[in-house]
Amino acid sequence: MPSLGKKMAKGAAWMVLFKLVERSLGLISTLVLARLLVPADFGIVAMATSVIAVLELLSGFSFDIALIQKQDAERRHYDTAWTLNILTWGAMAVLMIAAAAPMAAFYREPRVEHVLYALAIGIFATGFENIGIVAFRKELTLNKDFYFLVTKKFVAAATGIAVALIFRSYWALVAGMVTSRVLGAALSYFVHPFRPRFSLAGARELLHFSRWLFVLSVQGAVISRAADFIVGRIAGPTALGVYNLGQEISNLPTTELVQPISRALFPGYARMAHDQGELRRGFLSVVSLLALLAVPAAAGIAVLANPLVNVLLGRKWLDVIPVIGVLAPYGLLMALYTTAMHLFIASGRAKTVTWLAMIQLAVLLPGLVLGVRWGGAVGAAYGALATASVMVPVTYAWTLRVIGARVNDYARLFWRPLLGAAAMTACVTLWIRWLDAAGFDAAHLIAALTSVCLGAAVYGLSVLLLWRLAGMPSGAESDLLAMARAKLRSAAAEPGGAGGDAG
Repeated sequence: MPSLGKKMAKGAAWMVLFKLVERSLGLISTLVLARLLVPADFGIVAMATSVIAVLELLSGFSFDIALIQKQDAERRHYDTAWTLNILTWGAMAVLMIAAAAPMAAFYREPRVEHVLYALAIGIFATGFENIGIVAFRKELTLNKDFYFLVTKKFVAAATGIAVALIFRSYWALVAGMVTSRVLGAALSYFVHPFRPRFSLAGARELLHFSRWLFVLSVQGAVISRAADFIVGRIAGPTALGVYNLGQEISNLPTTELVQPISRALFPGYARMAHDQGELRRGFLSVVSLLALLAVPAAAGIAVLANPLVNVLLGRKWLDVIPVIGVLAPYGLLMALYTTAMHLFIASGRAKTVTWLAMIQLAVLLPGLVLGVRWGGAVGAAYGALATASVMVPVTYAWTLRVIGARVNDYARLFWRPLLGAAAMTACVTLWIRWLDAAGFDAAHLIAALTSVCLGAAVYGLSVLLLWRLAGMPSGAESDLLAMARAKLRSAAAEPGGAGGDAG
């Protein structure tokens, strides 16, 4: 695999590890807030953030992506992107204030109005974020990017928990969101030395590339927030709170794997776009890593939904369990779908993504409406899963043409993770049944922890054994093992390390 492909895979792997640290903070925050708050609190904030998603269409030009894709970007392009961001995010804040009262009437929930007023502060601050931090992704110095993100997450989580302990209301969620945006804008000037200036000198060039990104952003906002509007309008805030928390837990393969991996792969794809062979090897390398990590994550979330919800969230969240069971495979499918979307955009095929998004919308919207009328939050989950089940085969059939690959190339990447996840699911299911038969409480903390440890061990050993039986082919397993060996050698070579001088 070429050095650039290795750099992408290595960067993606390390970014996943950094993301795990960030997610740990988010998970602790979510669990504490779920204990202190009620489902309706989450539903109220979800209603407000659905409005933000619509207004964020104005930021859909994605000038940061344009700067990454434009390999010869100059100072004027960065200054222009910063200026345009201030204008667009400022306009969003004004529109959010204007829409607060009408949206509260739409949802028949007056508390939404004041939440929107507060969130407008964070929206306005976001526009002033230092555009220079785009260089972290463009130059693949992704460790700096994630230190920046983790710091924001830590402060936001601490703020939300503190407010929840004092007030026990949805304002805890609002405080965390506003703090994250304001802190991010301020911190961006400490982590990168670039100092932007007001300018529109490069507007024409940036807008020429970004117009398709704007169309994609509109489609993406409708897709990502369709459930908020439909479930919230038809079934109310409690059902929406259940659906959103179930989706957040179930979509860990997407939010915690694809997002960090994407920050590594997009700059690499942009450099590989004119070499199909290199593009194919880079994409298959990333999909291999994604399969190795996302398949067991989705299977584990599904099989452990009952004990984990009982232990971590409490009995008031039991309605989330069936939602998680349905959305766990949805999370895996959307991780694969999103990865392919980044390939198309980076290789200059924004029109392809637009057509795929139109197909997705045509399936998703009626699926959600029918689903929520049939079965509330669980029905909406089935509608989302049906959509993903259609989109992934269509999308990956398209990628075969783009990268010049065959179906067998994908099959070789997935058979070991799928078999390993099947073994893990079988063992954990039997273990939970044995606990029930023996009179133990399968929802007890110790039982849940032993199930997690058993599943991780069975999956890791199964995949490693299958990899060795297959002749140890190149792929995610070999890449991760090579990285681990290199890290151990580096640690041993340091002064005072295992291989250093003892005297």
